[in-house]
Amino acid sequence: MALDANDIGYFIQNVGLAAASFGVAESDVAAVGCALSSTFGFACSPASDPLMVGEPRLQSICTDESCPRDQGAVCGAYPGGGFSVQPVEGVPGSGCSAGAGTRKAK
Repeated sequence: MALDANDIGYFIQNVGLAAASFGVAESDVAAVGCALSSTFGFACSPASDPLMVGEPRLQSICTDESCPRDQGAVCGAYPGGGFSVQPVEGVPGSGCSAGAGTRKAK
């Protein structure tokens, strides 16, 4: 799955809306949104440990070619050079073929 900046933004926006619906302060919602965006929203980001609990790992989930590159981009550290290839429906090895998951009436 190749996530682009719009996908990442949509996810982060919905995390914020969910937090706000539980009464989280607007300033905290904004802080979390910024943290999520800066940690996961750029392509080819260097390894980091955002929770500071272990070893630095690659964090980028914005993997579409249209994603903004991290200022310190290390695309070669990521599988596929940091970018996903969109699967083509019905091609072996692409995950699912046309009609997969549908049931025929008995």
